[in-house]
Amino acid sequence: MMAVERVSDMKKKILYSILLISIFINCRLNGEDYFFKKGKGESNYWIKTIGAEKSFSYAPSVIVTNDGFIEIGYSSIDNESFDFCFDFCIVKLDKNCNLVYSQLIGTKDSDKAYTINKTTDGGYFIVGFVESPEDESLQKKRKPIGQSGEKPQILNPEEMPKSGDILVIKLKKDMSIEWGKLIDTGTRDVSNSGRQTKDGGYVISGSTEINGTRDAILIKLNKNGVLEWAKTIGGKNREGSSAIEITPDNGFVIAGITFEAGSVDTLIAKLNENGELKWAKAVGGGRVDSDNWDGVRITKDGGYILGGESDSFGRGKELSIVKLNKDGIVEWSKVIGGDGDDACWTVTPTSDGGYIAGGRYQVEGDFQKGNMDIPVIKLDRDGNLIWATIIGDPSFQEIEEIKEVEDGYVLAGVTSGKFFIAKLNKNGLIPGSKFTRMLTPKISSSQVKTTSLNFITTDITSKLKITSPTLHIKNPYFKIEEFGFDRPFIKKRKPGLD
Repeated sequence: MMAVERVSDMKKKILYSILLISIFINCRLNGEDYFFKKGKGESNYWIKTIGAEKSFSYAPSVIVTNDGFIEIGYSSIDNESFDFCFDFCIVKLDKNCNLVYSQLIGTKDSDKAYTINKTTDGGYFIVGFVESPEDESLQKKRKPIGQSGEKPQILNPEEMPKSGDILVIKLKKDMSIEWGKLIDTGTRDVSNSGRQTKDGGYVISGSTEINGTRDAILIKLNKNGVLEWAKTIGGKNREGSSAIEITPDNGFVIAGITFEAGSVDTLIAKLNENGELKWAKAVGGGRVDSDNWDGVRITKDGGYILGGESDSFGRGKELSIVKLNKDGIVEWSKVIGGDGDDACWTVTPTSDGGYIAGGRYQVEGDFQKGNMDIPVIKLDRDGNLIWATIIGDPSFQEIEEIKEVEDGYVLAGVTSGKFFIAKLNKNGLIPGSKFTRMLTPKISSSQVKTTSLNFITTDITSKLKITSPTLHIKNPYFKIEEFGFDRPFIKKRKPGLD
């Protein structure tokens, strides 16, 4: 009897397998949409894109919440002509990266969000800028990602809009608008970064031409968005700030780009809580070195870690990571590269005392094809390589931010004009996925030099105009697509059936 039952069970399994294969073939022939089924434990890690038809979206920032993630950026929806009229775009996701809701917020012009931060009252603070209609000629020069093979472009002080204002928005806990402010110097202004201060207010860094040349700008608002002070930081040449952090003494460190030392260098400057300059330095290798909007972080020892790109060391553009002490003195620096156009767009201290970095990377063959891959690089506290992985697919392009979570890392970026988000395990991989693999990059110490800069700060508080703009809100339909695993397929659920 036992043998008969085993044969019967075996027949059932065979018939069940045949049935599944038949259903799969039939559905594929009828054009149904499928994704790869995950194996045990793999649901914790994923690679997904978020976007809509006839749209272009770009996601430079992600934050981790108690119940999931919020990705921020900008998007142009239902836009067949790609005329680059953008809105701030906010996407709320649960812990498994299922879409909870999406929202567009904007003015009558083109609005680009770069940073979102959680606030002490449970809300959120978003920083970006507005490009006015007069920037039409500049906009037409920028091809959308996925069109004509163009790659995403980070706005730096060398490519500021012809006109525009800084736009900051405070959201309540339920993501409704508490207030929004347009900050205008009467010249070209941009901002990529802001933080909440200890007193509950906000500080914003960016670039302006209010003094007749390009300078970094630092703006302090109170908790209600009322201006407290504003200052420019710069010298005789062009400067700009793309990143800011609050220092342990409640002051600020800004990072960006400067031409003051005779080449294009990374700028780092330390200011006190009133925006008074303590020191400013150019960090570079003699050619072109620059810092990204997410390229400065405070380290556990009170120093600073910088991430950017450099072509100063003879191997083309490379990821550049520089560790400085609290006084701006270089402790170590590394360049990491492949065979083409590489950059470090984000670097973050990790709980083990080391660092996790990412950006864009080209392996052998990619340079000729114009393809980009996404590197994830783990360093110890002294800058030694622990491991490196790569997320590779012709449609992937780069990440702008990486955050450590309890069981791995979350990445935000862009791919083919859509938001990109991924969660990797602590080794930078997704078990079972063909899209992640180990990487052996070229890494070496770089002989960067620091130059002290004779900068001045100028109070421009009385010259700023702050208004409360009329903001529209839209709720677009976004589709989430998953890059699958080497597993059997199962049917993708339609929106609203979860």
